[in-house]
Amino acid sequence: LGGRQRPAAVLTNHLSVRGVVTALGWFKPLIRAFPTDGLPEALDYLGVDRARLPVIEAQIRRLRAQL
Repeated sequence: LGGRQRPAAVLTNHLSVRGVVTALGWFKPLIRAFPTDGLPEALDYLGVDRARLPVIEAQIRRLRAQL
């Protein structure tokens, strides 16, 4: 990445995890936490076109099925 920072989004409903992400944001300001139903907002934050949402949701379902 050549030293450049990139935004990061964490999706979780655990308030403690979101608190930790907020604290990390004091040092790495490009990280944000979103609730698990906030995928569209997280994609907006990351600069991902919302038209890709169905493909991303399908991939998430496939990954969850492997767990």
